[in-house]
Amino acid sequence: MTQHWRPDTCGCVVEQLYDYSGTEPVLTSQRIVSACADHINSGAADVYEENVSKNMALWVLAKLHPERTVHEHEWKFAGDRTLWLRPHRDVPKAALRDFVAELERAMAAVLPEERAAALARRVRLA
Repeated sequence: MTQHWRPDTCGCVVEQLYDYSGTEPVLTSQRIVSACADHINSGAADVYEENVSKNMALWVLAKLHPERTVHEHEWKFAGDRTLWLRPHRDVPKAALRDFVAELERAMAAVLPEERAAALARRVRLA
């Protein structure tokens, strides 16, 4: 089954093909069908990884400071595709001490460990 995905991290449209023959759907292929300016020379995996990075970073912030939801933090990608996060103003600095280590662990659960580490290093707290 084919579906189109529009990430909230850029203007791309990605076509994904899933196999539903088993108990869980399996992504078998994906490609960019409409690239934004930031991903003209990228693959669908880059778009996916950026989206995972943003989602995981917000999830880790919420885990470290559960008094705030993921929607209460600001985020944006810089021109070099570094993800900048601005935690809610009442998140104490002490709650952010383990942010990078927690982010690497969370991302390693869904991406290969070396990719998770590399992507986690491209996330910055503002």
